[in-house]
Order: sequence, then C-alpha cells, then structure tokens
Amino acid sequence: MRNLFLIGSLIFFNALTLNAQMGDIEKANKQFELHAYNLAIKSYTAILDDNKSNYPAMVKLADCYYFTNNMAAAAEWYQKAIANDLITGNSYFNYVETLMAINKYAEAKRLLLNYTGEDTKTAKALGESCDFALQKKNLPPLFQVYEAKINSSASDFGAIFLDKNLLYSSSRTDFDKTIGDGFNVVTNKLFVAPMDNANTTGAPALFKNILNNGKNESNLSYSTNGKWVAFAKNNFLEGTRQIPAAGNEMSIFIAEADSKGDWTEARAFMYNGNGFSNGYPYLSPDGNTLYFTSNRAGGQGGFDIYSSNRDGEKWLEPTNLGTLINTPGDEIAPLYIDGVLYFASDYHMGFGGMDNFKAEMKNGSWDKVINLGPNVNSGYDDYGFSYDAAKNLGCFTSNRIGGKGQEDIYFVKKEKNQYTIRVVNAANREPLENAHIEMTECTGINSAYTNASGNSVIELPPIFDCKVKVSRGGYRTHIFPMSNNADREIVIQLRAQENEYIGKLIDQTTRQPLMRVFVKSTEQASGNVEETASEEAGKYGLTMLPGKVYVIKYSKAGYSDVTKIIDNKDGVDKTILGTIKMIPSQTNLESAIAKVENEEAEQTPKKQKKPAKAERKTTSVNKETPAKDVVASKPEKAKSTEKIEGFSVQLASAKDGKIELEKFGNLAAIGNIYHKYEGDVSKIRLGIFPTRDAAQTALDKVKDKGYASAFIVNENITSEDSIIRALNKKESAVATKSEVQPAVSESEKKVNGLPKKPTPTPVSVTEYKIRIATLKSTVNLQREALKKIATIEEVNKDGNIIVLLKGFTSLQAAQNVLPELVKLGYKDAFIVIEEKGVLKKVN
Repeated sequence: MRNLFLIGSLIFFNALTLNAQMGDIEKANKQFELHAYNLAIKSYTAILDDNKSNYPAMVKLADCYYFTNNMAAAAEWYQKAIANDLITGNSYFNYVETLMAINKYAEAKRLLLNYTGEDTKTAKALGESCDFALQKKNLPPLFQVYEAKINSSASDFGAIFLDKNLLYSSSRTDFDKTIGDGFNVVTNKLFVAPMDNANTTGAPALFKNILNNGKNESNLSYSTNGKWVAFAKNNFLEGTRQIPAAGNEMSIFIAEADSKGDWTEARAFMYNGNGFSNGYPYLSPDGNTLYFTSNRAGGQGGFDIYSSNRDGEKWLEPTNLGTLINTPGDEIAPLYIDGVLYFASDYHMGFGGMDNFKAEMKNGSWDKVINLGPNVNSGYDDYGFSYDAAKNLGCFTSNRIGGKGQEDIYFVKKEKNQYTIRVVNAANREPLENAHIEMTECTGINSAYTNASGNSVIELPPIFDCKVKVSRGGYRTHIFPMSNNADREIVIQLRAQENEYIGKLIDQTTRQPLMRVFVKSTEQASGNVEETASEEAGKYGLTMLPGKVYVIKYSKAGYSDVTKIIDNKDGVDKTILGTIKMIPSQTNLESAIAKVENEEAEQTPKKQKKPAKAERKTTSVNKETPAKDVVASKPEKAKSTEKIEGFSVQLASAKDGKIELEKFGNLAAIGNIYHKYEGDVSKIRLGIFPTRDAAQTALDKVKDKGYASAFIVNENITSEDSIIRALNKKESAVATKSEVQPAVSESEKKVNGLPKKPTPTPVSVTEYKIRIATLKSTVNLQREALKKIATIEEVNKDGNIIVLLKGFTSLQAAQNVLPELVKLGYKDAFIVIEEKGVLKKVN
C-alpha cells in the first residue's frame, strides 16, 4: 500500500512538473514570437535546467543567441541539438551562419554538404560564401578600418557625414533619461558629433532637443542643397541584431530641412504600407530620387532595394533594382554616389552575416557586384557603408567582436593604392604568363607583364578613371574601363581565338541591340565560370570548348533574366549562341497573364478546307497500347493572335520533333504540361505561371522529382503558336480507351507517299482565380501591389465590388501566391473557379 502511495505521488508530481513545463514553453515561445529574445533566453534556460533533453528548447535557445549576436553561445547549443539531428528549417542555416561568424568556414561548408532540406538555393549560396571567405579572408584589405571614438556601450549606428559633423543614431541613455519606456526597452535617438580637420570626432550631443527629438529615428539622408531630408522610424530593440530576420520593422518619412538640418513636420512616404517595411532611405544629391529597402510584395526575396523618382509633390511607383542587385536573401542600406551603388547583403558571396558590396552603373545597367573585402566585412553584420574618394574617408556599422556596444560605427580609409591584375585562360582558368598590360592612360607607364602566376601588381594614383588593354599572342585582346572604385584584385579572362564564339542580345519589343547585359557562362562538368557583358551592337563573346555543355545566364536591369543551355558538341558551329531576345520586365508585370484558351476548339467550322500540306496527328495511349514518340511537325498558323505571357518550366526539347509527353505525367500535379513548337525544335513545358516566383516554386518541385536540367523560360504564346498537346492535373499520363484513335489504313497514313503529320489538339485549361475581398469601394485597394502579382478583375454584384485576381492556369500557381496576399493583409483570400457565371470555392 505504501509503495502504491509513493508511485501515485510520483505520477502526480511528474504531471504537475509537465504541466508547469508546458506553461513555461508556451511563455518562452510567445516571447520568441514577439522577438523578445533576451527574455526568451531566460525562459528557455530555465526549461533546460529542468529537462536537459528538451531539444526543441535547445534549438530555440540557440536561435535566441543567434539573434542577439552571442555566436559562441549559439554555436554551443546548436551543436548539442544537431548531435541528435534535430535542427531543421531556418535554424539549420542560422547554425551555418553562426559557424561562419566565428571563422569556422570549413565546418560550415561540411554542414551544408549534409543538408537534406528543400531550400537548396540558400544552401548553395551559403556554400559559395564559405568558399569565397576561405579564398579571400587573408587577402590584403582594401580599406584600413578604425573604431569611432563616439561609440558607447549601447548601439551606435546609421552614421552619415553632414558638413563638418557626424550624424548618427544611438540607444545610449546617459544623455536623456527618458529614452527608456519603463519596460526596460531602450529606444534610439539622433546624435551629432563635430569632426576636426583630422577627421577626429568630438563629444556627441543630442541632434535635436529632448522635446523634439523623436524616438527610434535613424538613417538620415540629405539632398546636397540641404533642403530635403529622409529618415526611417524603426522598432529596433537594444540587444537584438538589426537584421530583417530578427523582426525589425521600419517606415520612411520625408521632410523639408532648415539650415541646421533640423525639421519640424515630416510626411510619411506615400508607399509605406501595412504588412511590410520600407527603410534605409537615401536621397540623391538633387533630392529627386529616393533609394530604399523594402520587403513589399513582388520582390526577389526578402528585403530588396528600390528607387522612386519625385514627380512634383508626389513620388512615382517604386522600381526594383533587378536581379543583379537583389537576391532571394536580404539587401539593405543603399547609397548611390558618383555612379556607384553601395549596399549590404546576406546572400551575395561574402564572409557571413551582412556584408558590404558595391556595383557600378555603366551605360544604364548595373555592372557586377563586388564584395568590399576583409576589414570592411567580417563574419558578423557589416552594413551602411559610404565612402568619399576625394577625402579618402568613409564609415559603416558593424556588430563584430571587439567593439564597445551591440552595434558600433567604424571609419575607413583606403590603404596603399595597389591593384593586382590577374590574367587567366577563359576556357580553364589557368594563369597566363607574359600577358601584356597597357596602362599608359592611367599612369603614364607604358606596360607591365604578368608573372608565372598570371599576376601583375600595379600602383595607381588615389583617383583615376581610364581604360586598360590586356593582350597575348593567340588570344582575343581585352579592353576594359578601370577606376579607383575597382576591386583590388581584378581577374581578366582572355579567350583563345580558336575557342571564341560570338552572340548577340536584343530587346524583344524594339529589336534594338542591348549593351551592358551581364552574361555568366558556367561549364556544367567543371563548374568553371566566365563572365562578360555585351558591347555595342549587343554583341558579346564567350569561350567554349568542344564536347562541353554550358549554362548561360543573361541579366540586365529592367529585363527578365534569360537562361540558355548550349551543348557545344564538335565545336564547329561558331554561330551556336545565336541572337537572344530579352523581354522588358515591365511587360511581364503589366501583361494580362491570363489563360490558355482556344476558342476555335468550342466552335465547329462551317467549312473546312483540305490541307495543302501534311497534317499533324495526335497520338493518345491507353493501358493496352504502349506510348510511342509523337512526331511533331510545324502546324499551319491559326487566324487568332491572342497573346498569353508568363513563365514556364522547360522540361525537354528535341530538334528532330520526337517527344514522349506521357513520361512527364508524374509532374501533372504541379501544373499543366504542354508541348509546343519553336522554330525547328519541339519543346515540353510546364505552366503557364503568372509570376517568376510561382514558376520557381514549380521548378524546385520538378527538380526534386529528378529533372535536374529543367529551367525557367519566359513564355509568350499566341494562338499562332503550335501547342500540340497538353496534360493537366485532371489527366493521367495514360488515356482512357475512348481516347484511342480509330484504326487507320496504311494508305490513309500517307499523303503523296509521305507520313501524315499529327494534327494539333486544342488545349483546354481550367482558369483559377483568387477572390481577394468584397468591398463597397476600392479606394483603399492596394492596386499596384496586386497588379504585380496577377491581373485584377472587378465584378459588380448587388451593390458590392468583388475583387479577384485571375489568370492562373493551375491550382498550384494560384496557391503559390496566397502567402504574398497574406503579407498584403488579404488573409481571407481564397481560390475559386467560375462555372456558368458562378464563382465556386476550391477546397
């Protein structure tokens, strides 16, 4: 009896402990959800003190340390959790970035090689950054970096130079005791510190008096004449990293400034909104262009960089700076000066966390993105870079180890002005010795030559802008512009004349040549990369070896990216690159990417003329008749010219016209599979998707099913195009018996002794729509944001306006954009189809 009492007491005690732990976990998770990471650290620590095997709490505790920049503690708890294979999702990548921060790049790379999750793009990007850091971390730095004297034990950040002063934001409380809010949450205010001729800062003071100095104002930017100022209001918390993933939110305000840089009335930027942030504003010198960061819908990933031009009292619709700058990760803190864009990113190849980068504007296009190198960048967060070449002075913000506070301000100046030019063979990246480098225009020195390693080190004046000529016997001469904004190590790839191929790039709409298109060629087997840009007349050259396959990507601001795969086979065809037509991105944004309709399929022609040429015949299969190749030849053009635009996933192509549509039937759950004809090549594609993001989601699923060579294409279909056959989700890869073609005699199979060509089968695709809301008025409808997702349709019914997004040709395509609508605040949006004029919800 006594034993039963003890067992019962033990069970009761354990139940109480379990209930208490459940309550503690819910409390800790809520603190984490609210980004109160310092409070959550205490809660998760207490939970682990009671139960050292609570692995979910371990991961959350590690994440808290990650977001509060305690990377050593984060690494310790991630290591304990991963020993039991219990780190998944974003936490896995957080662990990788934690290892990068503490300089364990090789260990981080091994972790990525063992990654088995779905986000392979992020894993690949982080792996490339690990390789980059291992190669570059010991290079001579471009800048000398030293800590600003005004730094405190709190967060000091967002510095700019204004006349002979340094303006910045700080969470320090020793100047204003009202800066705390009673809940131990420290906000930030604007400070100013004078600078002498030696660029040394004096004692700081509040920039505005205590009554007028608003809390949580940062990232000031002035026009050159001082008339206009832009700034951001933020919810930064002391002790938490100032990165988007930590839950930070910002809004932009613009005001007219007085002679002291102060202002009394600020207006919210007209493109601020709910459910997303706008921050890190930068005003152009004339005050008429605003560069800023936003995670608004329709971008490339997380936070992207945008620009907006002033039009009188208003600002024009923001423009995304494009895929060369913006990535699936976060890009923040833009500054555009003298043709150079400085910004920070956690996705471009770097040393870890946020790194500082630059890109030059050349002939209306962004040139390649360049990491600013060690010292300016570390494994921690480095951002907000600006530099004045004339003064050889710049600054940035960093939370690296060794500073005084959570974030600190650092000054920079360039080291000795030496540049290394490395010349390699474009085909295999082998160094080229005795390459001639002519820099007379830059230095007055007639020439220099590369050594056995392909390198030549040249000292240049502090400010220069000139052209450099690199040549070697048997190779195509390369001439390129070079300025003091160039990377310290410049790699020049010379193309052997025997392996050079020339291509051309044009605008699909105007047919005009495109200059400064960024071209990246990757040889599939070795991974060797060659980068170049199109020149006048839209021409560019690449090195390609016989028997090799190359993946070539074309990028230009204002245009949709194009990817092309070239199999160079015997290497004889020097015109294999052909002419690439690039589609202006604005066309994709505004086109009615609606549906694939074939009105002729619903009508019976009164009179059908006999075809003068052989007709195409559609083959269908059943379980008793094995699938055979469908021989596709070019059909006669239809009369209708309805245009359908969007994005599709290309699965396969065949120049001889032989395809097996049915073997792709296992992809029908992802979207509609169709076969079309382009020139002499028949192609199998999956689509059509209204946005590139929707197509990317589909592509990821396709690759997961083993189709590694699939890629995204810009689809542009009219009824003149030959869509031969389609499989959709409602079709299986094997047809029913009723679909089998009747027996055909041998004589009927031929016309003039030749095989008959199959006849196109009309495509019938269910159109899916998304019901956004039912409104009395659409005045507050986020029309511009919705237009970037799909075509808006408004239906008047019973005095109300039903707002829809239309044009989705598969259920998956519609489902893919629902998260974007939730971000815009349309949480109740749902998918519908229209049947006989009635909208029916799709469950």
